[in-house]
Amino acid sequence: MDVGSGRNKTGGVEVNSKGFVYTLFVFIVISLVTLLIVFPLNLRPYQNKGKKIRIDEEYYFLKSVESDLSRAYDISIKRGCVALTNQIISSGKELENPKYFLNELILNGTFNSTNSNVMENSSISDWVSKISYIAKNSGYNFGMFVTKYKINASTFPYIFLNYTQNISLEDSRSNSKFNPLYRINKKMNISNLEDPLFFLRTNGEKTSSYKQCSYQFRAKYLGSGTQEYYSGANWTSGKAALFLNNENVSSTADRGSKIAIINNLCEYPDSQISYLEEFNGIVSETAVNLSNPCGKGITLNNFIGGASDLDTQDLSNNMTVVMNSKQVWINNIVDELHQGCYFYSERGPDFFARAENKLTGSENGAGIGHFINVLNLPSELQKSASSLDYVYWNSSAYGSISKIKGVSNYESWFRLDQFHINLWNLSSLVY
Repeated sequence: MDVGSGRNKTGGVEVNSKGFVYTLFVFIVISLVTLLIVFPLNLRPYQNKGKKIRIDEEYYFLKSVESDLSRAYDISIKRGCVALTNQIISSGKELENPKYFLNELILNGTFNSTNSNVMENSSISDWVSKISYIAKNSGYNFGMFVTKYKINASTFPYIFLNYTQNISLEDSRSNSKFNPLYRINKKMNISNLEDPLFFLRTNGEKTSSYKQCSYQFRAKYLGSGTQEYYSGANWTSGKAALFLNNENVSSTADRGSKIAIINNLCEYPDSQISYLEEFNGIVSETAVNLSNPCGKGITLNNFIGGASDLDTQDLSNNMTVVMNSKQVWINNIVDELHQGCYFYSERGPDFFARAENKLTGSENGAGIGHFINVLNLPSELQKSASSLDYVYWNSSAYGSISKIKGVSNYESWFRLDQFHINLWNLSSLVY
């Protein structure tokens, strides 16, 4: 009985131990399952935060690319214009489609599929390669594709370029992608580039650069006086010397080639009168007694008096002034001729037409012109014609030619065509 009773107790213990192990196993399994469910839920905010940081970094990379893209176009366009002009100068031949070739130079750095030395490491494709390399090192994939472009001449001295492109920036780590559309608008200043038209028309013997004239008009009527006196012909010209407050005139050099613009001749002291007499001409806002100026027996060479309404807003020292009977004019043509500068001209060929060796073809009011010094041309090309460049090479289309006061008296060969005389309202200056 006792032995049997003892075996029963031992058997009971065995049963209780198995139940404990099973319970513990179930507890562990449930705990593991709970951890597997709860832990990812707790980790998810950290994962999302890390992804957001990565996407933000990608966005900032994209914004820096956007900023650099504008600078890249500045460089490519400038180099492209130089390369285009150099191609014409080096080959001695005009281009049939300069806009196409300029675009090729800007985007690919090539001219007619041949690498251009001027464009080395300066084209948009070079820039894309550089950005792609930087992007790859940051774990991104970068691409850019130009979908549309437009190139036109603009108001001198500019040309206008517009590019539209798709940019693709992908990040496999954050599984994100940016695909913006960018439009780039650029105005390129062509100042100091060679003018291919002048080079081609002189058979490669002469060159001329696009230097912009500082004047806004060729010539301008300033007003008239009530009286006139001339020692010879009824007109003269010279460089302006302004004394509108009757300033001292004795220190002015080269008085014999200048026109003094003064307020009142008779207000000058005797010590200054002799210096005024040395000027080529005098324009006075106040009239005088011409038979005995100021009662001092003053000797006048050329004089306009009573010019009280003279518009001197655009007049400054050393501008060319024409005294024409009782009229007073500014004439900038002789200065523009000597400077060899370029200006807007309605019918003139624009930047791209000049690259095609055309004498017309202004686009959007973008024509360009300049005055040719005929004596500087090869002797076989010298002729009597309008000195406006595109007219000189095609003079029959613009009517008769005439001398212009304030220009032809300095350069005896200078002539201007009737079309531009009418266009610029210069009929009063013809002689």
